[in-house]
Amino acid sequence: MRKILFFIYLIYPILLQSQIVKVYNYNTLERIFNFQAISNINKKQITTSKKGELKLNLSNPSEKFSFSSVGFETIVLSSKEIISQKNSIYLPSLSESLDEVVISNTKWKQLKRQISKKVISIQKEDIFLTQPQTTADAIAKTGSVFVQKSQQGGGSPIIRGFSTNRLLISVDGVRMNTAIFRSGNLQNIISIDPLSLESSEVILGPGSIIYGSDAIGGTLNFKTLSPKLVSENENKIVTGNIFYRSSTANFENTVHADVNLSFKKWGTVSSFSFSSFDDLKQGSKGPSSFLRNDYVTTENNIDIVVKNSNPKKQVKSGYDQTNFLQKISYKPSSYWDFGLQFIYSGSSKYDRYDRLQRKKENQFRSAEWFYGPQNWFMTLQTISYNGNSLLTDRFKISSAYQFFEESRNTRDFNSLIKTNNTEKLDVLTFNLDAEKKIRRLRFNYGAEYVTNEVNSTANITNIETKEISNNISTRYPDDSTWKSIGAYAVFNLQINTPFNISGGLRYNHVKLRADFEKPELDFPFVNATADINALTWSLGSTYRLNSEFSIRGNANTAFRAPNIDDIGKIFNDSKPGTLIVPNPNLKSEYAYNFSLSTEYDRNSYKASFTAYHTFLEDALTEDTFNLRGEETILFRGEQSNIFATQNSNSIRIFGFELLGQIPFTSFLKIKGGYTLTKGEETLVGGKEVSVRHVPPSFGNMHFIYHKKKWSLDFFSDFNGGFTFNDLAPSEKLKTDIYAKDKDGNPFLSSWYTVNIRGHYNINSKLRFSGALENITDQRYRLYSSGISAPGINFITAVNYSF
Repeated sequence: MRKILFFIYLIYPILLQSQIVKVYNYNTLERIFNFQAISNINKKQITTSKKGELKLNLSNPSEKFSFSSVGFETIVLSSKEIISQKNSIYLPSLSESLDEVVISNTKWKQLKRQISKKVISIQKEDIFLTQPQTTADAIAKTGSVFVQKSQQGGGSPIIRGFSTNRLLISVDGVRMNTAIFRSGNLQNIISIDPLSLESSEVILGPGSIIYGSDAIGGTLNFKTLSPKLVSENENKIVTGNIFYRSSTANFENTVHADVNLSFKKWGTVSSFSFSSFDDLKQGSKGPSSFLRNDYVTTENNIDIVVKNSNPKKQVKSGYDQTNFLQKISYKPSSYWDFGLQFIYSGSSKYDRYDRLQRKKENQFRSAEWFYGPQNWFMTLQTISYNGNSLLTDRFKISSAYQFFEESRNTRDFNSLIKTNNTEKLDVLTFNLDAEKKIRRLRFNYGAEYVTNEVNSTANITNIETKEISNNISTRYPDDSTWKSIGAYAVFNLQINTPFNISGGLRYNHVKLRADFEKPELDFPFVNATADINALTWSLGSTYRLNSEFSIRGNANTAFRAPNIDDIGKIFNDSKPGTLIVPNPNLKSEYAYNFSLSTEYDRNSYKASFTAYHTFLEDALTEDTFNLRGEETILFRGEQSNIFATQNSNSIRIFGFELLGQIPFTSFLKIKGGYTLTKGEETLVGGKEVSVRHVPPSFGNMHFIYHKKKWSLDFFSDFNGGFTFNDLAPSEKLKTDIYAKDKDGNPFLSSWYTVNIRGHYNINSKLRFSGALENITDQRYRLYSSGISAPGINFITAVNYSF
């Protein structure tokens, strides 16, 4: 026996010298084949073999190895720890990696370290980890974007104090913004299915050079699932996912399936999701004014106020959502790729919850206020070339058709008359994008054409007699058009290894026409036209002082041309006692932006600080207006103050963003972020007031523990508050959505939540995820939101891959 032990003692170090180590993606348990390890003793760099394996000498228990791979966190383990894990290393993916590839900045792949703008990335596995119910929630969970909600079926992102039609949304490179994107809160983002996304990127700051009008505060770019082709030595492969999620705060039931069929030259991917959300329950600790004590129901055409048996239940906030995606890719050679895709999204009708809370003289103003089904359809055809010619290394031609449908349906309390406004849009988009590299110079250029045709109808229905009348004003001028044509050119020049500069120009021409019919109002004009030219520019640079520290600077301009909503809208429900009327005399608003950021990154220790300042000239805002010399008008039985969109003032927005991460061990880290934005709007008379879409300070803090197949994330989200004097003038009028201070004035209180979530990978095919959110059951509302956030909420989800 002693001889055997002595023999083992002699050969044990020899066995350790040739240990084979394998590295896995700890989120998906898939192998990582492109990685390296560096010893802390001899600083020797060991790279993977052809099999994607490392051979390490583990004879010294105290020797430590640093494991790293592009797009993954770097972790440090000792020889002893590696042996204890059975020679298996698990690297967490890292969405903030400087080596990450970003597409949105130029529409082509580019290393993040070469981009001077701040970009937030969300990968498909991040969606599984955070479990957002909608894409608006997915954006909010990044901690860098604020999201407002007027109803459960909604979500309006705010980036650096800009929102709605001052942000641009694109799906697979196609502009989603339409001619009726309004300055009020939007919910179009919920039409995008988070479970069908391959990745998402949010550019913080102007993006007009690439995306044209509207990209003032930032751009949100969503890339849907793409077909995968097999290699030469493989046959056809079928892969996919089956997913289910439930949540207790709104009795959510979400089912999803996607299937990828792969061949050598072509492939398809299909995706389907259905979600059902019941009425949302709010927390038990917070302002009593947020409780839903009573609500209106209708029986035999008679409106009745009913006492709510559970005031925490926000009655009439539930809805359903259906999403479908189909993509086909054909690649006849290594040079050409042809794509065809279809996307459909449709919701059930859903109530505008904040409007249903409004009261006048202690009586509900509305018996009904709901959006009809929100439908969106897109078909996209692409031709891509990847080769080498005199003018381009690669180019992409795309053409897309989109159809949008939305409607508003309202009826006053105890009224027999229901009003319907329906909008349908046909949108055509054509894009050409190209890239050429000449040594250290990357040159991108392209052109875009967009046309919108707006069909707007309106009618009133007597719910008792069923009589329908069309003799009322439509929300927008029917058959109005908005067209845009633009061309851009950008460059990125790597001066040397640590320093590169980038810049670009874009020219845009926008034409608009709207003809007004006047069944209710007598306008002093019969049509509105616009013929607008815009030239925007950008200049940025990145400089790496060393391998750990970098500086980025940007100077940009951006613009937003007036659209049909600005020029032609007739609307009387934005604020009680007001009527918004058309104004044909508008010009573009221009933004001038400057930002400076610093970043530190060493062995998973990370910190970044970004400061920004934006000046918006000729800002398009709603203000008092006169129509034929009158400042008030009788409209649909109510004397209303007249408002219209005008180039009436300037806006200044400034602030900073702070992000950081500290690893305590290879398995435990703390990370968080904080954003503070301030805004000043200068009115015509010189008075300065707060800006409507500037939220209070917000942030988060995460304690993350992960090991092998499972992880835990204990975190807190928090928001600052606003006093009555801090609120923008338009927000001070929204007395129904805010709590009241001791003087009876609306204000926004600060809040925080305590949460925990985690996931467990049984194997590479079956994964479970769970979360307990708002553990202390706080009752609160996000800034400018008309519905309370969920109370204590238990989420469970399971995903099976095949």
